[in-house]
Amino acid sequence: MQADSVQSRQAGFVRCCPRKAIMDTFGVDAETAEATIESGTTEMTFKQESKLQEFGYDTENMSRKDADYLLDKISRNHWEVPNEISPDKYTPFAERSDVKVDTNINFELPKNNINSSNSSGMGGR
Repeated sequence: MQADSVQSRQAGFVRCCPRKAIMDTFGVDAETAEATIESGTTEMTFKQESKLQEFGYDTENMSRKDADYLLDKISRNHWEVPNEISPDKYTPFAERSDVKVDTNINFELPKNNINSSNSSGMGGR
């Protein structure tokens, strides 16, 4: 019950105070948070762009989604670029054509191997 109350209050805070939530979440100043809100959060912030350039990324065709993804991965790796997203290997989401779709999905449910002599049904004793 208490966790639900905390989550409810946090969600209410984000709705009523988005600038403060952005500042706390991304560690940006008030001006950057405000610019993020005004830009519709589709363009990366100046600080995100600068930080990614420090790590060697070409940010020209990157979106906010790319910046969020990369900086999250880098921060979780103790601010070191993981090999799988190195600047020379990374392709921005907008430029990707390798969308992978699994067309071999089996929608049939496996047949239960219930012993026919047991007529008590599921969970019976």
